[in-house]
Amino acid sequence: MPELSVISVNYNDSTGLLKTIRSVRTSNLLNIDRFELIIVDGGSTDNTVDVIQNNISIVSKFISEKDAGIYDAMNKGINLSSGDWIYFLNAGDTFEGKNVLSALLDEINSATDDINMLYGSHKADGVEHKQVCSLPFLVSHMINHQSMIYHRSLFEHGYDLRYRFCADYAHLLSVWPQLKPKALDLCIANFDTTGVSSQASNKARMWQERLQAVWRSDLKFTQKILLSRRGVMAWPYHYLKNWLVRLK
Repeated sequence: MPELSVISVNYNDSTGLLKTIRSVRTSNLLNIDRFELIIVDGGSTDNTVDVIQNNISIVSKFISEKDAGIYDAMNKGINLSSGDWIYFLNAGDTFEGKNVLSALLDEINSATDDINMLYGSHKADGVEHKQVCSLPFLVSHMINHQSMIYHRSLFEHGYDLRYRFCADYAHLLSVWPQLKPKALDLCIANFDTTGVSSQASNKARMWQERLQAVWRSDLKFTQKILLSRRGVMAWPYHYLKNWLVRLK
């Protein structure tokens, strides 16, 4: 059984998927028995399946079928996975360096029972972003999921498909009471900033979903107030901004 399941979801981005596969391939083939690469494709109409078939030696499992969005695809990946730990590196994302996968496997191998999540920094457009797994950090940010590795025990229920953009944020809040994170001094991934969550037009919906996730969670009332501090201003700001853009 592999220690780590690397899950990559894709839809009509064969170029990005090839970049991701190559990143996994060059990371550490010496440890190929210690991880699995699972690709979940949303029924792409480009040459995605050809790209997968041409790299089938590194791909443990793949499916290509319609889904209800990125988080539905990620849930399918979780269901297909067999590793004790789960990591998402979606089409277009890459490891930051060829030794990252090996370093993650070493961390997993040495993880004690009081650790069920590992996280580090990530790069976006060449700029490294440090992160802190704390509620004050989550007021304004989300820990980038390309730089988080979860123990599969934290995915008992998967991602909530009521959220189009922020199911990862909602999931993190849902497991917060049992979360036992360890920060790594490691830049894990290069995050592809061309996805829908990075588009300015989606910011209002994202902040709305974040607020919904906060108040649907089982956190304490004072924690919910803290986490809502930014959203109650950001949501109407971006909604008004989008409205003004549409008027032009």
